[in-house]
Amino acid sequence: MWILGQGGFFGSAIANAAAHQNVNVFPHKKIPWNSPGDRVSALIELAQQFSEVASEAPASLIWAAGSEGVGKKQLEHCSELDAFQDFVQAISSVEELKGSTVAIVSSAGGVMSGSDSPPFDIHTP
Repeated sequence: MWILGQGGFFGSAIANAAAHQNVNVFPHKKIPWNSPGDRVSALIELAQQFSEVASEAPASLIWAAGSEGVGKKQLEHCSELDAFQDFVQAISSVEELKGSTVAIVSSAGGVMSGSDSPPFDIHTP
């Protein structure tokens, strides 16, 4: 299992839970999120490395790397969207990862769980 965002709040909790259930978790690697060119190269390299050690078929990947929230301005979301698109491009470029299960998780969803009128923003009760 490859968990992107293992160093964060949600990703670290997922990695710990997986480890307690004896699930093989791809080791946490530093990704240069704020450098688009380096990020793409790192993600492609890591996707290839993960495909070589993934023990389950199809492989499982979890995106828990998000750091945006409802209080961010629209233009600030571009970097996270770009990072996610780079991740999708990276895993799509590795033949052995085609057909993998990808889960996208976010702890931010719980913040607005009692609200019922999307779209949500920082003024939502």
